[in-house]
Amino acid sequence: HGAEEFRFPANRLLGILRATIVTVTLLYAFALMLSVAAHPQGYDSWLAYIRDLDTLEGIEGLPAFYAAYTYLGKPGVVILTISLLCLIVSSLVGNVVSLSRLFYALARDKVLSAKFAELSDVGIPERAVLLITGLSVPSLFVGRTAINSIVDVSIVGATLLYGFACASTLVIARRQDDRAMFTYGALGAALMGILGVCILVRSVISSQVMNRTSQLILIGWSVLGLLFFRTVMVRDRGRRFGKNLAALMVLVAFVFLFTMIWICEECAQTTAANLLAVRNHYASGPPVTAIADDSFLIPRQQSMMYMIFSSATGVLGIFVVTLSAMLSNWLYVRRCEMEAERELGTVKTIAYTDPLTGVKSKHAYVEAESEYDKRIDQGRVQPFAIVVCDINGLKYVNDTFGHQAGDQHIQDASRLICSSFKHSPVYRMGGDEFVVLINGQDYAEREVLLADLNRVVEENITGNGVVISAGMSAFDARYDNSFHAVFNRADKLMYTRKQQLKSMGVITRA
Repeated sequence: HGAEEFRFPANRLLGILRATIVTVTLLYAFALMLSVAAHPQGYDSWLAYIRDLDTLEGIEGLPAFYAAYTYLGKPGVVILTISLLCLIVSSLVGNVVSLSRLFYALARDKVLSAKFAELSDVGIPERAVLLITGLSVPSLFVGRTAINSIVDVSIVGATLLYGFACASTLVIARRQDDRAMFTYGALGAALMGILGVCILVRSVISSQVMNRTSQLILIGWSVLGLLFFRTVMVRDRGRRFGKNLAALMVLVAFVFLFTMIWICEECAQTTAANLLAVRNHYASGPPVTAIADDSFLIPRQQSMMYMIFSSATGVLGIFVVTLSAMLSNWLYVRRCEMEAERELGTVKTIAYTDPLTGVKSKHAYVEAESEYDKRIDQGRVQPFAIVVCDINGLKYVNDTFGHQAGDQHIQDASRLICSSFKHSPVYRMGGDEFVVLINGQDYAEREVLLADLNRVVEENITGNGVVISAGMSAFDARYDNSFHAVFNRADKLMYTRKQQLKSMGVITRA
């Protein structure tokens, strides 16, 4: 998302990404090695130390800090603290930069409000930064729970994003017939799929993978995603989104899956609490505070967990089958609708096109007239003019040379009219009558275009070419309350022109 701010060639990006991955991997490896490098006295191994970590306090409860203190004393703790603060600050800055640029890109593509597409004097999407900061500040007061939830949600989100990137790579590779790209995309998609399944399965069977707060956040995030997608489609005037159900189906599946996971977790904890309560009520001796402290309760809890997990899996399977059937039905109906639309479009094209000349037919003219009348009634019609054209001597050509020559005469006339008004629709109203609906660029030059047509027609009188009588009238909002009123004036002017041409000796093409 920060690519627009890069000041280096794009071909260097891959090297930078590789260096980043190697550096981060080494840093994590160093942090892990530091954590296992020392353990307090009284523990025979680091694993024993880790098992007892929840009971320790102070610096001993933080393995990395304890190791730094062991080898460097207080300066080591200070150095590690400063390093972690730098890590936190740089991570926050990176997140704000990437998210603000994401908001900026979405706003520029008219997905978000245009306000987020505005940059400050120094080129920063300031409103996006302020919004992200405002949304993030409350997490400071939640403490470690917020950090754990952010990590959980980030893991799931990263898995989805990488999976989406891999799927996009597959689509692009298939279009470009790039086998290497297709192989990498398929490998990445497979790995992300396995990782996603592992996360979901372990979330169901183990509360240590994802806490309930994270599960509720993911559920809420998915519901908000559905609502946000609705607003996106409403704002989408270009109809770029909503052409398939993939995004919606993923969000619906997320809501269902994590709701089931959350229910399973609630059932497991309630079952454990009830088992402990029953055991402490009937058994003698000191109360037991955890399932693990009583060997009799462990298999019972495992049995209950298996039953809950099996039930959730069964419900999930039913949901997937039902959802797949619904999606299949929707796709089939949608495909039928698209085929019907194509057939209707083909039929409409045939009905709205004159088969002899290829211009628009009388059916198309009637629909255009109705649309213009509606615009006139609503007061939102744009300036337009109508040219009524009539072919002189068509009957004579048919009677003398046959209908094939007459058809050729009509086609010649149609080409002359279309070449005279290149940017306006032409309609054939009948055997020898055409109408031109002038708008846009032709409207501004209508007088010149009509004069050029008349000049060609007069040249055709002596050149044995097609002769057309044409009359033109422009819409005047002060007097015209319908499309037909403009047509009537143009029609009368056409007959005036016909008489004028007749007086010039026009009969037919000889």
